[in-house]
Amino acid sequence: SVRIKNPINTKSKPIEGSPVEFILLNDTKISNKFYPKGTIITARVETFSPRSVWGTPADLIIGNFQIDGTNLQGEINKTGTNRTIWVRPLAILVGVFCGTGFFFIFVKGGQAKINTNENFTLYTN
Repeated sequence: SVRIKNPINTKSKPIEGSPVEFILLNDTKISNKFYPKGTIITARVETFSPRSVWGTPADLIIGNFQIDGTNLQGEINKTGTNRTIWVRPLAILVGVFCGTGFFFIFVKGGQAKINTNENFTLYTN
């Protein structure tokens, strides 16, 4: 199990390919090598999609996990609050009856975030 060293969210507009550090939560043996609890695991931002109009949420994918050059299997995919479920129908409904549904187009979806209290599991080949 691992957790992120510093929280990350899409509000800060992470750059695709930028490094992200995770911390090993348990003593682990990988490829006959011992790694103590607290060892740093590196990863990178694979995909970042900002939130958008019509309630479309932000999306953040982190992958390419490595420890001392050894690749680990796993990917973290976080998505913000999806507001399209209520924004689109409401915009259409209000637009038909009141003509003001246009204003709902500008409601944005939620930000994606990974906090330091979330644990994730990675695997070896």
